[in-house]
Amino acid sequence: MQDLKLEELLSKAIENRSDEAEMLLWMHLICTYQIRLKNDGASGTEGCITVSPVTQRGASQILAALWANPDDGEKTLYEHWYREYALKLGGESQISKAQADEVQVLRGRLESNAQVVAVELES
Repeated sequence: MQDLKLEELLSKAIENRSDEAEMLLWMHLICTYQIRLKNDGASGTEGCITVSPVTQRGASQILAALWANPDDGEKTLYEHWYREYALKLGGESQISKAQADEVQVLRGRLESNAQVVAVELES
């Protein structure tokens, strides 16, 4: 359920689904941040639904499903994204300052969605 909600949110937020570098930064975001969503019928932040950070495998599966070209065999497999995340970003704690800055831009893009209350590091 959570992965389906994330896939829906990302499908609206990702500008270029054929940009592997951007997709990997989205993967970093959903692996390290929790997303609080409005709960229809509730007011304030008390009724928010929290989507916890996902595992690298879960994030890889989401990216594979969202990849722009379904005929691009390897990039439609979660294994590709899992491997590329480890090789290019070095895992969750190894991103560069420039990549961290870009993640903040993506975070802002996600927070501009009316369903999203906040995107924040897991507490």
